[in-house]
Amino acid sequence: MSDIKTTYNKGSYLGLEPDDLTALTKLAVTSLKTHGGHIAKYEFSQEGLEQFVQKSAEFFEFCNEVNATLEPNQRLIPDIESWCCFMGITRTTLLKYTQRNQQWCEAIEMIKEGIAMAKKQLGMRNKIPQMVLVFDLANNHNYKNTSEFHLSAEQPEATKPPQITESQLAEIATAEPELPLPEEFSQD
Repeated sequence: MSDIKTTYNKGSYLGLEPDDLTALTKLAVTSLKTHGGHIAKYEFSQEGLEQFVQKSAEFFEFCNEVNATLEPNQRLIPDIESWCCFMGITRTTLLKYTQRNQQWCEAIEMIKEGIAMAKKQLGMRNKIPQMVLVFDLANNHNYKNTSEFHLSAEQPEATKPPQITESQLAEIATAEPELPLPEEFSQD
């Protein structure tokens, strides 16, 4: 137990600088001011979809603007939660939007691909912990982290026992048993 280090010290986590959250808090404040604490509504129409896509593009522009002013370890990494916050919606609302129709689903999937692309690049450069990346890609981007194999009750043909017909079974049942010959007995 002596090798466990405390990660909490005087109100802050070790290794976490106060400015590490600057981009996130700026995003949250911007969203709250823009939407007044209410969930934004993007109408289920072509115009609503266009507004949704335009606002999503503004999210990426916002990330670029904020990141241009911050040190590398303080920059905002685009993710689903920060995107939803910027959009003024919840993850549940986002899921409902994907179920509207094929156009909405495809638009949302394209935006999510842009987010996944950014995180994956950072992951390949070891700037995001690998397990965090794997967890995020599996939960937010439909990646699978599994070795697939299938179990089946069916046996392959080569390992199945030979099938006996009814007539063969009747023949076996009525056959006289063969008795061993006396010389077949050992005399040890």
